Amino acid sequence: MSDSGPQDDPPPTVSQLPIVIPPHTTVYTRKQTSTYGKLASGKTKEELLSHPIIYSSINMADQAKKHLSERLLVQVNQDPNHSMLSLALLNIIYTAPGITAIAANVIHSVAILIDTLPSHLLASTTTQQTLIPPQLKTLADDLKAQVMSLVTCIVNVRETIEVNKAATVTLTRTIDEARNDLHNTAQVVNNSVKELSDIPSQIKDAILTMASPAPPPPPHHGTHNSPYRGALIQEPCATTATPPAPSSCPDGTRANAAIKERQILLDIDPDHPSLNGETPRSEMINTIQKALMSLQEIGSPSFKIKALIQLRNGGFVVELSTPEAATWVRDPTRKLILIESLSGNVRMKDRTYNLLIPFVPISTRINKSTWRSIEQGNEIPRNSITQMKWIKDPSRRKGNQ
Repeated sequence: MSDSGPQDDPPPTVSQLPIVIPPHTTVYTRKQTSTYGKLASGKTKEELLSHPIIYSSINMADQAKKHLSERLLVQVNQDPNHSMLSLALLNIIYTAPGITAIAANVIHSVAILIDTLPSHLLASTTTQQTLIPPQLKTLADDLKAQVMSLVTCIVNVRETIEVNKAATVTLTRTIDEARNDLHNTAQVVNNSVKELSDIPSQIKDAILTMASPAPPPPPHHGTHNSPYRGALIQEPCATTATPPAPSSCPDGTRANAAIKERQILLDIDPDHPSLNGETPRSEMINTIQKALMSLQEIGSPSFKIKALIQLRNGGFVVELSTPEAATWVRDPTRKLILIESLSGNVRMKDRTYNLLIPFVPISTRINKSTWRSIEQGNEIPRNSITQMKWIKDPSRRKGNQ
């Protein structure tokens, strides 16, 4: 094979024969051929396309197709396949000047190998490229719809949980309020029943006292001489309806007094952070119980809460297990400790209540010594009476009194 290409065999045919340029060999073409062969070793396709020595303005597929069609190596306005490209390579060997035998063999080999490629490879690749994206898009759309549905379900479940939580809090608060009201009502009914049950016993005691003979007056030693006792002894001289000796109060009154002695009164601000109208009853008892335990020390009584009564004015009556515990808490120093433990605006008031003490003459002088004498004669704790006034015996009242 010479530089001018094969002379005996006819060239490959195309639909339109390319223009044959007479072969010629120059020093420049031989130099360029050797440069191409030198650069072909160890270079990638991208490196060869951008190499400055063999730089070409053709870098895109459209440019390459246009260039080959202008050189009549491929059909005009038709996408070349591998058979057309193989034919174009063979035409280049036939028409291009300066092609060496080595280059002609290489181009010839490439053309033959291109022809041996399976014809369905390009069509299969194109079909896969056109079918996969829609499938992926459909799959992505389905996954997106499922995710959105799952998010909607989660939001609905969360809203339902919040609604149920609010309803549970409201129901718990309503139950606590109803339990508190029921307990207060039961306490009021119990106290009313006790007071009503005491009235017959008071009337009976008064009748028995009036019917029984008066006992002889005890000897005077000066220790029990008081205006209250003197008034009771001197009263028979003015009227025979009044018994000559002091009589103790009924058992029901004394029992009520014992209950009152175990109670302390707390006046709590309605805006207290932990003791207010929205606080459950059990939580109130626990809070007050913890505050009472802060007063615990060696020798102190037990501070167990037996009952908690909420008054209409917002205060709380706390009934302890023993009168000693209530007395211990009423100490001024311990009172301050309890108020500080409860925090907030809290005050402890002195617990005052009414007691019916019968047979106290109206001629009795009202002073502290008389109060102490009445306390001693009726077995009432000392320094308990703070105020005193007379009322008419309920059994002797008229209908309009």
